Amino acid sequence: MPYDPTFPPTGADLISSEFRSQFTGIVDLIQTIPQGPQGVPGDSVTGAVVDGVSTVNPGEPATASASFASGTVHFSFAIPRGNDGTPGAAGGQGIQGIQGIQGDIGPVGPMFTSFNVNSTTTLDPGQPASVQTFFDGASIRFNFSIPRGADGLPGLTGQPGATGATGAVFTSFVIDSVTTLDPFAPATVSAVFDGTNVRFSFGIPRGFQGNNGNDGGPGPTGPQGAPGEVTLAQLNTAIANTSSNSNAVVQLPMPYADPDAEELRQKVNELIAALRK
Repeated sequence: MPYDPTFPPTGADLISSEFRSQFTGIVDLIQTIPQGPQGVPGDSVTGAVVDGVSTVNPGEPATASASFASGTVHFSFAIPRGNDGTPGAAGGQGIQGIQGIQGDIGPVGPMFTSFNVNSTTTLDPGQPASVQTFFDGASIRFNFSIPRGADGLPGLTGQPGATGATGAVFTSFVIDSVTTLDPFAPATVSAVFDGTNVRFSFGIPRGFQGNNGNDGGPGPTGPQGAPGEVTLAQLNTAIANTSSNSNAVVQLPMPYADPDAEELRQKVNELIAALRK
């Protein structure tokens, strides 16, 4: 095959037989050159060295350069790499390798002794609940975000309860007895209601006997007596400025299926009961 100066074309694959024919054509072409006169004897070739082989992009022409120094021919080649091939099928799983030697045990991390809830945030209904944690060196801390339940349907209005019977009216207080007790005995008071009057019975400890001829000093303070009954005047004074309007507020009778709404219903009923006289 004669030497073809247009070979290889741009993007051609590297085929050894075609390049071998091209090199053979170059040799044949060199041999047809007429021999010139005998030149000055030069250095003899004692060896050949490939200084470098570089890879160029697909489509770029292959190049070769040669130089001669001190009896050695130096070559440098630039060869285009082939185009990327079609990906091959995935290979099967390889054989499991030998288990490596166990590494040294790392230092013991800091111990945590407690859990703390930093915050709890109420989200709108339908938003996703979330929790964040971090370690401060001693405690694991949590931040919770919890959606509240959707508003429940309004419950049915309960019917007003029947009016209770009118209690007995008392019009006066009567002291039935006052008993003198030994010194330091606890003071006592008892009260009963006979349908009209509130009746009291008191037990009051006497003081110690003083020294003859000298005024005795004040005796020691006796122990705190049991709480006495509240008088009508004290009761009226205590509740004079409170509201009786809450007595007409009806408690919520029907339980809710939603736990948050049911807990709120129970708290509202507790508040209504506490406000009533």
